[in-house]
Amino acid sequence: MPAFALRFVGQEALPPRLSEFDLEQFFTLLSDDVAAIQAQFRSDHRLPAALMLLFMRVAGRPLDGFNVLPRSLLRKTAEALAVSPPSIASLRSIYKRRQTLSKHQLWAKTYLGLRELEPDDEAALTATLLAQAADASHSDDLVQSACQWLFSKRPANSA
Repeated sequence: MPAFALRFVGQEALPPRLSEFDLEQFFTLLSDDVAAIQAQFRSDHRLPAALMLLFMRVAGRPLDGFNVLPRSLLRKTAEALAVSPPSIASLRSIYKRRQTLSKHQLWAKTYLGLRELEPDDEAALTATLLAQAADASHSDDLVQSACQWLFSKRPANSA
């Protein structure tokens, strides 16, 4: 996998602006995504669910750690869903109820086929990190390596 394809893996936040390349390459809803979102959520919850799905797909983690979402992402995603984009969107404005955030996270995780780490996975990850530890210049390198390892082990249909 090319390095640019992993640029968002493990990130907790998105940059304030996304390039057209990023939007097209990483943050485009597929027709199956749109159909699943429309079938599962009422219109006022479709955009937040789609944003959760897109973020989990590229970062491998749930959307829950940053304040403002890039306007270009909001516009593009809202357009794909045929809903109105909010003028300003933060997690607080999108998820007024923690229960809704949790529901969207669980749905996106299930839709993407993501699962919890199992003991065999944990042992393989530990072995990989132990092998890399001798050559790592900083612990951050190992954290990034772990994120990339976990991301690469997800089911093929979640890419």
